[in-house]
Amino acid sequence: MTRPKPPAKRQGHAARKAVVTVLPSVVDLPTPPSSLGEYGRELWVYVWTAGAGVYRPELDTPIIGRYCEMQERRRELLGHVEREGFVVGGSKGQAVMHPALRAAQELERELRQVEGLLGLNPTDRARLGIKAAASRSKIDEIRASQAARTRRVGP
Repeated sequence: MTRPKPPAKRQGHAARKAVVTVLPSVVDLPTPPSSLGEYGRELWVYVWTAGAGVYRPELDTPIIGRYCEMQERRRELLGHVEREGFVVGGSKGQAVMHPALRAAQELERELRQVEGLLGLNPTDRARLGIKAAASRSKIDEIRASQAARTRRVGP
C-alpha cells in the first residue's frame, strides 16, 4: 500500500494560480480624502494596513476612499434606525420599514461588491490569490506541539 506524500513534499497542481503572500509591514499610508470623518479615517488606516503589499496607492486610493465613505454612510443610516426604530409611520399612518433601513440594505449590497474587489473577506482573498500572513494563533501553536510530540513517538 502506498503512503501519501508528506505536506512538505507536495507540489500541488500545475494549473493553480500563483499565491501572493502579504507580509505585515509598516505602510506609508496615502492621505485620506478630506470628505472622510473620524470613523472613515480610522477605517482608511485599517484597510491600507490590512492590504500592505497588495494595494497600490496610485491605483487603489479612489476605491478605498469610496469604500470608507460608504461605510460611514451606512453607520449614519443605521444610527437613524437605532434612534427612531425599525418601523415608522407611513403617509397614511400605517407602519412601514424605516426608509434609512432600506437605504442601508442597498448600500450593504454595494459594500459587498467593493469588499470583493478589495479582497476584504476570505473567499475573495482566495479568489484573488492573496494569502494573508498572520501571526500564529494559540490553536496553531497547540497543533504544532502535538504534531511534534506525535513525530517523536514511534518504534
